[in-house]
Amino acid sequence: MNIAVLIGISDYGSSITSLPGSKNDVLKIDGLIRATKKYDEIITISDEKSSARIKDKLTTFVNSKKGSKVDEFLFYFTGHGDFSNDDFYYILTDFSFDKKAQTSLQNSELDNLIKSLDPSLVVKIVDACHSGMSYIKDIEAVDTYIKSTINQFNKCYFLYSSLNSQSSFQTSQFSFFTLGVLNAIKKFEGDEIRFKDVIDFVSDEFTNFPDQTPFFVTQADFTEIFCKKNEALSKILNELPSTFPSTVEEKGNEVSFSSFEDIVKSDALNNLSQEDVVNLLNEIKNFVENFNLDSEIKNLYQYKFDFPKYISQHANYSQVGEFINKNQSKYFAKPTFRTETYDEIEFPTKMNVLYGKPKEPYTVTKSRDVIIGYSLNIYFPYVQIIIQANSLYQNIDSYNCTIAFVTSDREIKLYYFISNYQKENWKDRKLNARFEWNANEFQLRDKAAIFEFIESINKNLNVRIVQDLNRQFKDQIKK
Repeated sequence: MNIAVLIGISDYGSSITSLPGSKNDVLKIDGLIRATKKYDEIITISDEKSSARIKDKLTTFVNSKKGSKVDEFLFYFTGHGDFSNDDFYYILTDFSFDKKAQTSLQNSELDNLIKSLDPSLVVKIVDACHSGMSYIKDIEAVDTYIKSTINQFNKCYFLYSSLNSQSSFQTSQFSFFTLGVLNAIKKFEGDEIRFKDVIDFVSDEFTNFPDQTPFFVTQADFTEIFCKKNEALSKILNELPSTFPSTVEEKGNEVSFSSFEDIVKSDALNNLSQEDVVNLLNEIKNFVENFNLDSEIKNLYQYKFDFPKYISQHANYSQVGEFINKNQSKYFAKPTFRTETYDEIEFPTKMNVLYGKPKEPYTVTKSRDVIIGYSLNIYFPYVQIIIQANSLYQNIDSYNCTIAFVTSDREIKLYYFISNYQKENWKDRKLNARFEWNANEFQLRDKAAIFEFIESINKNLNVRIVQDLNRQFKDQIKK
């Protein structure tokens, strides 16, 4: 028995960017799989709005095949994806960042379902789009992870649309990777198409498209047949465009893209409106307000969250200003300056002496503009996030974590520092100025990476507090 599971997620509601091309992707793959007449049982999930029901349908389908001999298990997914916490997540339609496990399908969960059937061959075709989600942030980590999963199966072919910080591109009609898979069959000159033939075609198709590099993992002998051509299959494939927008065509001595319009439209998906950015900032605010202290210190400190509308002057922002000064055309922000005076020793020249100036070196007071910070060019509901961990006992320090940001309509750069307060008397305290800014830059569409980074800041704050407490009370801590 050969079985196929096809999942296409196009409408993501308001949580993350919807992917109109994914709807056509799964419909065409469904048509292809059925036209091959190779697969005995096929389940296609594309209009379901509940993650729980999607996973329930998948589980029910797999359970119904237990006890049967499964020769091939084919899994196809088109939609958003994310790699984090040493697992890959297929992002489902009602995805929520604070319910990530519940509103996505983890690859480890999928593998366990597949293993329960002990298929002779496992095929995964994953077209996960980066538009709005971080598909892969660490190519080596993911490479290691994907390769480690193949040992669970007898034979396998894994085809991924992209496995690094690149995007997996699509238009409103198709995702480029899925179209490449379909065209691999359409353009194949023989009658029997191996999975290896599909891999070779897709690999060559993306050679001249450096912004997206498909990734393949195989554990098979390359003799396995994907499908045989027939009249019904040819009819479906002939309706497809033969190229995707990045394909380079030579016309005489002229080289041109097949469609600049599609390229521009696809790339424009990465630019957000001001309203979109404000909504993102509000989501971040709600996310931060739900931060908690670790269990071992939650009774020693109390969190306080501030979201000021104006840049607080409690810290040195010169590093942020220096960055903006070098990237003023990139972000909607500008550096701020103050004028300072300084003394400089000048040495007399023969001409100076003739005009009655000193014959010995002399000091001249000059002025210069020095970068001291930054300002944003546009109004936002808040311009910083200040997290204070206020101690509940006088014998331990309180802490400040400040998060600053600059943004364009496409990217956001997040800065943060963590420092302790020093007591000046029973009532007053001042921030310890000995701190360093940390920073990271993200595409605005890359919500998963943004939220993951912000969550890591909270973890770092907790780690810093625990480390300082360990140092302070090292002689009293029981070994």
